[in-house]
Amino acid sequence: MRAALLAAIAASVFPSALAETDAALPLGPGSALYWQSSFDGSSDQYTETVIAAGEDFKIYKSNNDFSDHGPEDFFALFSGIDFRPCNEDMPAAEDRAAAAALWPLEVGKRAEVLANSDNPVKIEILQETNFFLMGQSLPAHVVKIDYQDNDETEDEDVVVLDDTKITVRLDWSATSRDALTLVTKPRPDAVYDLSEEAIGACAALLTETQK
Repeated sequence: MRAALLAAIAASVFPSALAETDAALPLGPGSALYWQSSFDGSSDQYTETVIAAGEDFKIYKSNNDFSDHGPEDFFALFSGIDFRPCNEDMPAAEDRAAAAALWPLEVGKRAEVLANSDNPVKIEILQETNFFLMGQSLPAHVVKIDYQDNDETEDEDVVVLDDTKITVRLDWSATSRDALTLVTKPRPDAVYDLSEEAIGACAALLTETQK
């Protein structure tokens, strides 16, 4: 009952929010993502916006009150799993291919990519699961992100949807988690500054879509 009520409220407050029963989300430029963040007993909310998309990636803007209004506010997500800040180097072609080869998601599949040019990151599909989003229980998989040679970065367990290439939950630790709560439909009329000055290294990705 509570879940149905929340879904009805979301649909009325956000008329462009997902209303279909299809497991695939209509995610694209102009879509807004609403997140709930829990950290050691406290909680907060934040939003992200999809500003561009390519064959194996989407570029997002993180919306926060502490923004410096530069490339550090943007990131690219490759194959729905591989996170790359726009103020750092983008993955090489072989790393992108390795992440893409994880699809369709199946337990036991693995990939190894390099972050920041020389730090190996192992990605492994651990188990099947479901993720409840906007009144729907969506098929998904738990994915392990193992930063093998980086003691300063904590490993992560994330949840990735089966039918949309997007991470919907990040488990930072036993008491810290970010979970997606709402997604709105794309807005074809939305216009964003996609220059290198604005979005840094992510701007180079967009030349691929123009070829």
